[in-house]
Amino acid sequence: MELLEIKQSRVLLTQQVYQALKEGIINGVFSPGERLYETELSKRLGVSRTPVREALGILKSEGFITNIVGSGLKVSEYSTKEINEIFDLRVLLECYAVERAIDNISELQLKRLEEIIYTCKIAQKHNNIETIIDLSNEFHELIIKASNNEKLFETANSIKCFTIYAKVSMHHPSEPDFSIQGHIEILNAIKSRNKVDAHNIMEKHLENGRKLMLEKIEEYRKSR
Repeated sequence: MELLEIKQSRVLLTQQVYQALKEGIINGVFSPGERLYETELSKRLGVSRTPVREALGILKSEGFITNIVGSGLKVSEYSTKEINEIFDLRVLLECYAVERAIDNISELQLKRLEEIIYTCKIAQKHNNIETIIDLSNEFHELIIKASNNEKLFETANSIKCFTIYAKVSMHHPSEPDFSIQGHIEILNAIKSRNKVDAHNIMEKHLENGRKLMLEKIEEYRKSR
């Protein structure tokens, strides 16, 4: 019983450290490309190195941080080439996924997509960028799940996350409006069972997202 309690406490501590570091990356406390040291982080957070090491492992698996050649870890930093390559994959996978979703999506999943859009509108009024990012990711992930193709979901899920730079792109004057409006149009196409429209709207949505992200990232790099 005692060992179980210790394990549960350790898991909770790791999750707390993970959340603190994740928020630090998203909010710019840690810059893209910045090196992360276990000892320094443990001192800043007031914990031992073990939960820090475990939290860093989770962040690495999610794409927030990457290995430094030789040794060490750093906050992920994507090149323009990498961003374009990942968006190329997203267009291929998600346009196909939305067509498949039209044949397989459940009423419960449709309802959740509607809830996501509604909550995004509320978050936008409060300028809650993190919530919009999380909900946007959930929106796209749910459509991929609704395709009812496990291999497709696994492939899409293996693509590195963009949360680090998504916050940057979300500060583009038109990005939150564009993101929410795009999701509304995608959902309407799914509801109308129009595969051609769904494909084209998804492609346009992702290509606009690519353009805005690259613009803001270029501004960010010039300001460093």
